[in-house]
Amino acid sequence: MLSSLLKVFGSRKAPDEELVVETEVPSRAGEREPAYKDATIRLESGQKLRAIAVDFDEKGARLRFTGHQSLSDTLAVSINGFCRMRQARVAWYDGADVGLAFIGQPADPMDLN
Repeated sequence: MLSSLLKVFGSRKAPDEELVVETEVPSRAGEREPAYKDATIRLESGQKLRAIAVDFDEKGARLRFTGHQSLSDTLAVSINGFCRMRQARVAWYDGADVGLAFIGQPADPMDLN
């Protein structure tokens, strides 16, 4: 059995270096405050989704969904105890995690505690 697996997989060639694409994601200047807070997403279509804010700061947030979500490029997010409703754009996806970058300043000073 092992010899047949080696014949199939052991003879595979390494991918050409030209075909391997590496993208570097710029890191943020500081660490975000870890959290575990309820979050609500409102899509441009009006649909609401629930998530957990894993971490956040005044520039953005990382949200975790129960599974992969298809989100529009821009949306509104509310994070319990942090902001009532902020406009944001989707910066990255990683499985069930989504990184958001807030757009502009809060509409209401109370939206950023």
